[in-house]
Amino acid sequence: MNSQITNILLKQENLKINLEAYASAFENLSSENYRITLEPLFCEQVFFQDPFNKVTGKEATLNIFSHMFSTLQSPKFTVTHVCLQRARKEHRINQTEFIGMLYWQFEFSTQKSKKMHCFDGMSKVTFNRQGLISSHIDYWDPTEVVYEKVPLLSWLVKKVRQKLSVPT
Repeated sequence: MNSQITNILLKQENLKINLEAYASAFENLSSENYRITLEPLFCEQVFFQDPFNKVTGKEATLNIFSHMFSTLQSPKFTVTHVCLQRARKEHRINQTEFIGMLYWQFEFSTQKSKKMHCFDGMSKVTFNRQGLISSHIDYWDPTEVVYEKVPLLSWLVKKVRQKLSVPT
């Protein structure tokens, strides 16, 4: 086997280990441990995005988790699928050769309502050359989880859905 292929396979194996560690960290996050658990996994200029936040930097990213634990009751991620995929050569951006994907379920309750809420989402994770997480982008639909819980927005979402859905 040539050395280039060997290097790619070694890199892939190391990143799989890092991605699994990240998935495990997510499943075990708490208000007491999120900082010491996540901080060593992120590079200094990590990029984080979800439907409500878009930040750059380790401290700004950790603040999102701090906010989550201070505003939600019993937040819990359950990672159901972990995948590391090598990008096709023509689609590698900024030397990003591998992309990790986490498929997860998120459970929480709010301070107002003790009812547990649950939704599915996916995170796209990229790594820098040192194997640290350089970006984490969440994909999930805030419509059912958030917008439909607000009375005026709920009405508007239903009207938009009716207008855009296929007639039955």
